[in-house]
Amino acid sequence: MKLKVFFLLVTIILMIGCSKDENFVEEPVSESVNFTVIGQNAENLFEYRYDSGSAPLDVVNLSSELGIEGNFLTLRQVENTMSYYSFSGGDFSLAFKDMNTGKVDLFPRFFTNSIENSIVWGTNSKETIHLGFYNPSGSTNVGLKNIDIPSFESTDLQIDFNVENLYQPLYYDRKLFITYKDVSDQYKVQVYNLDTKNFLASLNFGEFSPSLLINEEKNLAVIKSRLGIDAQLEIYDFDTLSLIESTPIQLERFFSPGELDVDLVEGKLYYSFLYAQPSTVNFGPAIYDIDRNEEERIDMRSILEQAEAVAQKQFILTVQGYSKVKKQFYVGYISDGGQLNDGGVLVIFEGGELIENVSVPFAPIYFLKD
Repeated sequence: MKLKVFFLLVTIILMIGCSKDENFVEEPVSESVNFTVIGQNAENLFEYRYDSGSAPLDVVNLSSELGIEGNFLTLRQVENTMSYYSFSGGDFSLAFKDMNTGKVDLFPRFFTNSIENSIVWGTNSKETIHLGFYNPSGSTNVGLKNIDIPSFESTDLQIDFNVENLYQPLYYDRKLFITYKDVSDQYKVQVYNLDTKNFLASLNFGEFSPSLLINEEKNLAVIKSRLGIDAQLEIYDFDTLSLIESTPIQLERFFSPGELDVDLVEGKLYYSFLYAQPSTVNFGPAIYDIDRNEEERIDMRSILEQAEAVAQKQFILTVQGYSKVKKQFYVGYISDGGQLNDGGVLVIFEGGELIENVSVPFAPIYFLKD
């Protein structure tokens, strides 16, 4: 299963990128700010909804509400439902929360692990839990375990033999996209259909590393490259998986294979740019215009200095999100002293202006998507 999300706070700081700051053209700034952020301190997981037009809401202790321990494994968002995975005493547990209604569904100990399985990741629809695993443990044979909700009856399917690396899956609209690299260093994506309960297709990207997301037209978008070289954006029809178009792109950014936390809106990519280390910041918002083949980076150094001057303390950035509806970036942080109960969110208009700095009593790790 994917490592605990909290460890990203350390990992992100060590990642390597390139440094280049460009100012955006001034645009009118949206006055309304509202977002939902998930975060944690050393003991608990939290949820906080912020709306600048209403009174502050209480911070929700998800550990108490959902029975999630501080060492939970990972979280997923399926439409407006958040899923939280945890592992304890040899058992996996899962908690659902509908972010619209607040309805909670708990599935404690839905699967007991064994020495035969080596679970790599978990994801789900609202009806089925999917676990990617090596079997037998210690081998390089990868399978997919499907667990029905609420009967918890399971079935196993073989994905491939002799797999070198298995990456985070992408789930969308009854299809599961599973990315891996075989021992011949060939990148492949297996597409599993939840309705027919079989593999629909296999996409072979060869030596090109594929990063997956869903675009505005609800088609599969793949950013593929050879360690950032010869990058291309390919669009596949979601139903037939036939290639619609392929566009060369030039980005000073290598995206990891598998599910990609990037937004593709109106021909522009909204993503996190990594600064070369050592640097006063480790990452910041950037926009790549595909048609113009131009990258614009928000001056995160200046924004951070501005916020730190007001707060009279220094910050360490933890996570970034984007709202395509509000056209705003959200950048989470904790104080430089490493206090996980002293965090906040910098709200930045995509034109490059700091709109608001919202304090929160935890370290932000995820922003709910529109």
